[in-house]
Formats: sequence, structure tokens, C-alpha cells
Amino acid sequence: MEERFTVVCSSEDAASMNIERHLFALGRWHEVFSSFPSPITALYDSPNTTFRIVEVDEPLVYLDRIDTILESIGVSSSALVFASKHSSESTGKLLSAHYTGNTSRAALGGRERELCTPATWLLKPILQSMRRYAEGTEWQVSMEATHHGPTDVHTPLVFAEIGSSEEEWGDEWAGMVVAKSIMECTPAHALPVVGFGGSHYPKRQTHLILESALTFGHCFSSHVLPELDDELVGQAFAKSGTTHAYIDRKSVNSDIREKIEGMLRRLGCTVLREHEFYTLSVLSERAYAQLLDSLRRMGDVSVLVGRGIGKRVKEPIPTMDEMWFALLPPELVSYLAKRILSELKRTLEHSGVGYALDANGVPLPLLFAEDERELRDHTERLIGTWVDALAQRLPVKRRKDTVVVVERKLDPSKAKELGVADGSHLQRLSSGESVEVGGKAIKPDMVYRDINIVLSTVFEVRKGEIP
Repeated sequence: MEERFTVVCSSEDAASMNIERHLFALGRWHEVFSSFPSPITALYDSPNTTFRIVEVDEPLVYLDRIDTILESIGVSSSALVFASKHSSESTGKLLSAHYTGNTSRAALGGRERELCTPATWLLKPILQSMRRYAEGTEWQVSMEATHHGPTDVHTPLVFAEIGSSEEEWGDEWAGMVVAKSIMECTPAHALPVVGFGGSHYPKRQTHLILESALTFGHCFSSHVLPELDDELVGQAFAKSGTTHAYIDRKSVNSDIREKIEGMLRRLGCTVLREHEFYTLSVLSERAYAQLLDSLRRMGDVSVLVGRGIGKRVKEPIPTMDEMWFALLPPELVSYLAKRILSELKRTLEHSGVGYALDANGVPLPLLFAEDERELRDHTERLIGTWVDALAQRLPVKRRKDTVVVVERKLDPSKAKELGVADGSHLQRLSSGESVEVGGKAIKPDMVYRDINIVLSTVFEVRKGEIP
């Protein structure tokens, strides 16, 4: 069945009417003439789009059961988009989107302790469009935490808003941006996550929904977390259609965090770390689980992806069988980790491949990608970059399949023969200085010798398996 979305606009809301005017300008609409049940005052259809517009004469937050009323006149919707104002004395020029729900009493519409069914596939593209249009302007873009009504609505919904005062509600540019963000959005059926913590305008969640391929279902700000219990949290996951959670740990005190984590354990939910939002943008849940299982013998391992592969992969790799792996020489990676660990991790973070870190944050000798050629090219470039970084610290001789690193090491027997035993003398010699022992000048070359460390740069590429 074709998806049809209904945009709900209220004549009681200046921003809503502003957005509606620009919706009319973006398409060819015709008014459906009929007698409508309250609070509906008008219905507009556009045969060449997937949208309808419904106009009401009541505030949007009080429209419980609006979908049932629409269905009574033959208007069924895949989702409802409420075009709305946002009111705040502190946020200024703001474009935002959010879901509805009350964690305690219903102070502004809806029913107490009830959450809507979120249109998780619309929130992300609406926010992404808002950000695209707002770039370079004074306007901020943010997801908001779940709040206010309506809640007694069985059809999935999302609010798209202009904030934060009368001046902004009537702003023509903002009205056009929100209208375009609604009309141009392509539903993104991404993995939803329920969020906990942060302010009412959660910065971490907003960043994650805009930068990763995942989306958010209900999000609860830090100040409402004490009100949550198993029933409400269970409702949030059931209606968001997920078992995945995210906790903004820095914004939640330890007692509340332990309470939330206990509820999540009882509900059988998985808490995602931030890096997993990006990993799950590249790997499906199944492929990710398979890879973690294969790496379990190496202990507590984190699987991450470089920024390049996240931009390149449009659909998550479905299974581990479809993944390509580069098996690097373990001695090479181990040596590099001891000498240039920060450079190693920095280049991996900016690379076009996936990788894994052990419990100490040291890279494993393993890279992965969705394509053999991409993997080979990126692996060769990474190894070259690492050798260049190493050569800035130590003498390096490059061979076809190896690199030879020249290290200077103290020869204890030579030092003893020359009477060098004082720690300060050894330290000065290691810095390249000469010292005097028993009236004789001792140069570094007299107690140090060069050692050649040969490291292979040959890697093996396999599909679908890790030995």
C-alpha cells in the first residue's frame, strides 16, 4: 500500500499557518469539499504527492484521537506530521522536530503517562533537510525530547516546528524551510534507538541522528528520568519499535544511570555506545553480531568504522559473508602500536575501512570493508602512512614486502667494559651526548649498537571469514 502522510495545521497556531501557506506554494492542491466533524475545518489533497493537508481549529497539542476522526471520513494515514510553533524564551531562531508524550501528568495535552507512536522514519529526514537549509544562517536545528500531547493517537506522528517567538513563527524563510523539509523528505527506515539524558534539546542525540545512519525513537531529557519506571520505559521501546538504547552518560548522575540500566536489563534492551551508531551505519545488526562473536576470543573488543566508509556505504552490509577482511601482519601492528599508537588510531578514524580495538584501545591486525578493491587500496595507503609516521621517529629502510626499522640499543657488556654505570651518564648517552668516565670521553657509539627490526608489510585479503 502506498504511504500517505497527513500534515496537520492549526488556525490557532501562527507558525502552523505560515508553514501551511508555503505547503500550498510547493504543490498543486485541491480542497476536498465535505462536512467535517470537529475540529477539522478543511482538507486538501495533492494527487501528485504522498501528502494531504488537514486544517483544524484547535491547538495541535490537544488533538487526541485526530487520526480516528480522520478515518471516520475515509482519510487513513501512514503518519501524521504536525506543523507547529515552538515556544521558548531561551532558544531564539530554532527549527526543531520531536515526538509527543507525557511521563507524568498531562500539563499540555495528551494523557498522563502515555507516549505517542513515533514516526521514526520521518524525524531523521526532516531534521537533515532543516540542517541543510539552515547551514550558514543564524538558525539552529535540534531534535527535542519527548513532551506534551497529543498522545492518544494510534497513527505514528512527528512534530515539525518553528521557534521560538511570534517574530520567528511568522518568518517567511522559516515557513518555507519547514514546508520543504516536510514535502521533500524521503522516509528513512533506519534502526531506531530510545535516548536517555541530555537537555530538552539533546546535543548528543541531535548530532547522532544527523551524522549516523540510525534514528531515534522516544528521547527523555535528564530532568524527567526520575519519573520513569518499567512500564513507561517498556512503552517507549514498544512504540518506538526497537530494543536499542542510548544513554548520554555525562548528563546523567550515577544513581539515575544505574536505575535506567537496571530497567533496560530487565527489558532485555541493548545499550549502544556512540561509536556503535556509526558501526551500525555500515554493518547490519546481524553482521555486527556475527563479527563480535568471531572476535570474542580476543576479549572485550570494540568494532569501529572510519569516516570514509561511513560516507561510502549506503546500505548496511547484511551479513559477515558479504564482508571483506584484510589480515595484517600482527608483528607490524604490534610494533606500530608501541611506537605511534595515537597516529595509528587517528588514521584509522579518518580512513575508509572498518577496524577493531582491544580492551586497551590498541588496534587489532584486522581491517574490513564492503568491497575487495576498496579494502586493498585503503589498506595499502594506511600501511604507507604508518611507515611514513614511523620514519619521522626512527631510521626506516623500505623494501618490497618489508620495512627495516633501525633501533639503537644499549650494549650492557660494552658499557660495563668502559666503566659506564652511573644512571645519569646512561641517560645523557641515550640522548646523544658524550660523557667522561675516569678521565676518558665516552661517545654514544661506543656503548650503543644498531639493531635491525624487519617487519613484513604483506597482508592477506579474505571474504566472509576471520581465521
